[in-house]
Amino acid sequence: MLLALMTEEGALSQGVQAPDSVCSSPDCSVTARLSHDVQLTRKPRTTAQFVRNLAEKAPALVDTAMTYLKPRLAILWHYAKVELVPPTPAEIPTAIQSLKKIVSGAQTSSFKQLTVKEALLNGLVATEVWTWFHAGEITGKRGIIGYDV
Repeated sequence: MLLALMTEEGALSQGVQAPDSVCSSPDCSVTARLSHDVQLTRKPRTTAQFVRNLAEKAPALVDTAMTYLKPRLAILWHYAKVELVPPTPAEIPTAIQSLKKIVSGAQTSSFKQLTVKEALLNGLVATEVWTWFHAGEITGKRGIIGYDV
């Protein structure tokens, strides 16, 4: 079956051979011919067929996903165990001294003596803390409504 393409003037740009069941007159619309062609080529798919195909392909998909994810999850787990642990009791006095140093530096304006690299790193750390704070707030509220995003 050939498809007909209509030009802006309404004339056919190619010859069309439509079956008699669709349209017997030569002035039959292209839309009717195209919709008939789509109906001929599309197979109806039932839910049972979809579930059966999914069940057949699921083990292969899971194997592929596990092959892809295993090394990445191992790396993630390694860094999570190192970086995401809470501070130990021995680290708390060090953190307090560091916080006191930051406060005294802000009071004496010693932050003006930082290099550009140090200032940039401090700004990135502050941005990260701010971002995680807002992520926690949004998660706690269970919605993004109420925040200027």
